[in-house]
Amino acid sequence: MKAVFDDKGCRRTVNVVKNARETRPIRIKEMVVQAGARDGSTEERANAFEKNMISLIESARRDFGNPCLPLVINLAIDKPGKWPFVMHICKGQSKMEYPGFNVVDCDTVSKAFDGIHYTAEGELEFGRCLAKGIIEKLVAAR
Repeated sequence: MKAVFDDKGCRRTVNVVKNARETRPIRIKEMVVQAGARDGSTEERANAFEKNMISLIESARRDFGNPCLPLVINLAIDKPGKWPFVMHICKGQSKMEYPGFNVVDCDTVSKAFDGIHYTAEGELEFGRCLAKGIIEKLVAAR
C-alpha cells in the first residue's frame, strides 16, 4: 500500500525554523500537532495514519536535531460526517505507542453546533489540553 502523507505543512515549519536559526540559536524542545479528521477521508489514508505519524515524529526529531523530541497530538474527533474512516484513526491513535509520543483526549472541549469544530472558548480549552499533554511528556522525560 502506498503511504499517503501530505508533509507540505511540515516542510514549511522546518523552513521557518531553519531561517530563524540563521539569525539566532533556536532549540525545539517539544512539538504539538493537531490531528485532523482529513486522514479519515479515505480508507487508504486512515490505514496509513500510524506509519505516517511515526514518519512525522522521526523526521521532526531529525530535522530539529532533537532525537528525543516529545510529540503530542489530539485524539481525532469521532464524527464521521464527510470523513468516513475517522473512526479508524481514533482506534489507531488509542493503540499507538511510540517513545516520547502521546495522544491527548480532548473530547470534553466545547464544540460548536456541528459537533466537530470548537467554539472560541473551545479553542482555548483545546490549547490547554494539549499543553497539559506536552508538559506531562516533558516531566516524564526528566
